[in-house]
Amino acid sequence: MSAWLQKTPKGAHVTNAERYAAELPAIRDDSGHLPEMLEEMGMVTQTGMSVTPLGWQEIQAWSSQTMTPINSRECKALRMMSAAFAGVFNSSDENCPIDDSATQESIDMVNIRAMIAMAEK
Repeated sequence: MSAWLQKTPKGAHVTNAERYAAELPAIRDDSGHLPEMLEEMGMVTQTGMSVTPLGWQEIQAWSSQTMTPINSRECKALRMMSAAFAGVFNSSDENCPIDDSATQESIDMVNIRAMIAMAEK
């Protein structure tokens, strides 16, 4: 979702967030730190032609180097969030449609799965 909000559609001069006055979806209180952690990690890995989700090793390395413990459910959620960000970022749709229900449903399912992973122990 964050990647889509940061995209500037073809022919537009503002991002989707600015165009639609959109805000990020609400996050459970015990998960509120995860978007900040992901942003600090770098959200995605840059490859030659696109971006890919952060790997398990990259998440673990960040945790180790910053001395920030991450439990398994947080690690799963961070990986899923990174995958969602990469998927939207790599989208070839130049117009970034907001009314595409399939895209919205896909983003919603990733968010739901991330929250379920957070709840599991």
